[in-house]
Amino acid sequence: MMIKKMFRTASGTLLAISIILTSTAVSSVMLTGCGKEENAIAESVELVDPVGSAETYAVAERRDLKTVTLLNGKVVPKVYEYSFSSGQNFSSYINLPGMPVSKNDGLVKASTEKLDDQTKAVKEEMNDFMDLYNADMEELNESLAAAKAKEAHWQEIVERLDGMTQAELDAYNKSFYDAVEAKQYVSADWSENGIRKEYIGAVSSRERIEQNIKERTENYELDLAHYKTRLKRIDKKREDVVVSTKVDGKVVAIHYTQENNEWISKETPVAAVGDFNSLEVKTDYVVSSDVKKALEVYGFANGKRYEVEFVEPEPNETISSMADARSTFKVSDPEGNIKAGDYLVVVIVSKESKDAIAIPNEALNKDDEGPFVYVLEGDTKIKRQVKTGIKSGMYTEILSGLNEGEKVSADIKAENKNKTKVLEKGKVATGFSANGYLFYSNVQIIENPVEYGTVYVKEINVKQNERVEKGQIVATVWVTPDDLAIKRKERTLLRANEDLAELIKDGEENNKRAIKNKRDYISELTKQINEMKADAATTTITAPFDGIITDVGRFEEGDILLADYGIATISSEDNCYVGFEDKSGQLTCGNVANISYKDDSGKEYTAEGEVVTVSKWALSERLSSDYTLVRVSSEDLERMASANRGYDGWWRRMSFSVSAEVRTVSDVVLVPKSAVTTVDSVTYVTVEENGKKVQKSFIAGGSDSTNYWVIEGLSEGTKICLE
Repeated sequence: MMIKKMFRTASGTLLAISIILTSTAVSSVMLTGCGKEENAIAESVELVDPVGSAETYAVAERRDLKTVTLLNGKVVPKVYEYSFSSGQNFSSYINLPGMPVSKNDGLVKASTEKLDDQTKAVKEEMNDFMDLYNADMEELNESLAAAKAKEAHWQEIVERLDGMTQAELDAYNKSFYDAVEAKQYVSADWSENGIRKEYIGAVSSRERIEQNIKERTENYELDLAHYKTRLKRIDKKREDVVVSTKVDGKVVAIHYTQENNEWISKETPVAAVGDFNSLEVKTDYVVSSDVKKALEVYGFANGKRYEVEFVEPEPNETISSMADARSTFKVSDPEGNIKAGDYLVVVIVSKESKDAIAIPNEALNKDDEGPFVYVLEGDTKIKRQVKTGIKSGMYTEILSGLNEGEKVSADIKAENKNKTKVLEKGKVATGFSANGYLFYSNVQIIENPVEYGTVYVKEINVKQNERVEKGQIVATVWVTPDDLAIKRKERTLLRANEDLAELIKDGEENNKRAIKNKRDYISELTKQINEMKADAATTTITAPFDGIITDVGRFEEGDILLADYGIATISSEDNCYVGFEDKSGQLTCGNVANISYKDDSGKEYTAEGEVVTVSKWALSERLSSDYTLVRVSSEDLERMASANRGYDGWWRRMSFSVSAEVRTVSDVVLVPKSAVTTVDSVTYVTVEENGKKVQKSFIAGGSDSTNYWVIEGLSEGTKICLE
């Protein structure tokens, strides 16, 4: 099998190396000892006389050979990304990075401007419809009252006729007909039949008006129900403009946008939630088949070995570029030692040859017939063809042609290492630094709330980058009310209350529906009048919550503020972060960063902040970002914001120095770099065994500027040789 050799030290890189691990001395090259331990700097180090000579042979010995691949890994929560089910215009974030959320909590809200306009239009149409209905009902009730009076008049006359005897009726009718025959002026047919016809007509008129009122009320209620249904449908659509989480956890990523109404296409991830009860390891990319064929796969973090399980990519998961590709492993950690933000290396053993015969590479030659060695028999060198296996670092496996214990010619020079050191455990970390800036992830516009009347600016009471508290005055204003509109509404309300009183007087049981409709109308009118009066009494516009004023409009005294016009923008303290560029995704939630900054007076501070965004390693390409967010205390935020405040309305964007430790491992065996020899990405140290210097390989998980740290091959207390 061809072994691909790669060695890169930047984060997010792949270490593919072939390692020889030995259970005995790794090399029997004839070298002299490396001296005693030195005590000058550390008690485990001792100066010795330098020795070294060129040896002429090496002995073929049994060794355990391994080919391993190392994958850099970051421990992250299991991440769930969420998107809108249809294209929407962005409005605001509901929950932001670092905020805990529960299942069904909202994450991102789309703009409801169109829905608000639709709601307003329907309500205005409904109010006009209610006004028209109430005007019609006033007219119909007046007609009904007149019809009832007429009916009562004729009913009284009919009742008098009914009380007459037949002789009296005959005399009454005769007098009417005599007058007609004598051609006397008769204004109406007041004969018995005529009177009864008038009564019947009055009854019929009253019934027609009542039927008209009934039909008008029924149609009104149907139309009113239709308006309410339309409003409910609009409200139902509002549910579609909120993206919610389906799991408990913390928000670990957002779609970075600051533009209100920015279009977000369907299924574009807008936020991610991390489940910190389910941790994963995101590593350098590895082909699934390589893991399946591996002889052994395990994880290593903070001096401990862990069982890991490869997670197959989702069927729809695509890789846009190898540079950004990542693999996922589950780690078995019943004791709960692994935390989000930890650095973990996955070790994949792809080949292993135990108890194999191996010789130093310097002893191997090659001609047209293939590899060969010179075997030493006494003072004679005999050429012998051999078949090779794994070649790793300093050594090559011999499959045939050479026996254990045979000596082969090799031009090997001894290194002069006259000090020794006993290996100890410690901590290794890589430094990270960047320039940070204040980042406001959710900015809200403070708008003019007055809908009725004309609003004039008296004074703007805040400055950009000023910290304000909830209820603090942002602007002082005065309002010229629309007195005529208020009086019209009050007159309409007065008539409506009078109508309600008449309906109740006529009988609540018979007028139940009409009374309900009238009361609904009165309630809506009262609400409108109260809003108009409240707007007229407005003198200040205040901050909706504690936060930082991120921008202030330019106004002069006397300027008119239209309804919903923006005065300033504010970001909640929970929404303010220090943001900085992290293109390689080195930092992730669970890490800590230090931010050095000066306040507006020049005094220096250092703030410790929690990284609240997950590394881009754990995100899809469409949600990943080159920026990381850190949350600091409100006191630090206030001082940082003040440092941005300029003079005479101008402001400056101050940068802060961000530093952090990444790829941090502790409780690991440390090996000084000065003691390490690297051949083809394989690391070796010289150890003294039985008075001889021998090369011993080890798996190095990484390094800092001074030390390598050990995954496998060396243990605490091992004595090594130094230069």
